[in-house]
Amino acid sequence: MIYEAGSGHPGGSLSAVEILISLYYYKMKHKPDKPCWPIRDRFIMSKGHASPVVYVTLANCGYFPKAELKTFRKLRQQAARARAYRRTGG
Repeated sequence: MIYEAGSGHPGGSLSAVEILISLYYYKMKHKPDKPCWPIRDRFIMSKGHASPVVYVTLANCGYFPKAELKTFRKLRQQAARARAYRRTGG
């Protein structure tokens, strides 16, 4: 994803992989088929350089199609801009 985009910081994403996997797969209450579920847990990533790993985790959980990951850092594409609360759950 970062390679295809031609820019990005793989180190930032790699340093957060274990945390996101642990949270999304084992700890957090969330339902990809119901992204606005009122009692879901929320995750805030304040480390912007790790946004690729958040996108990959959300796609793997089923929040959006994995094919969208190829649009990372492409203008006017879904994964190119920050995912607002109402656009993509998770």
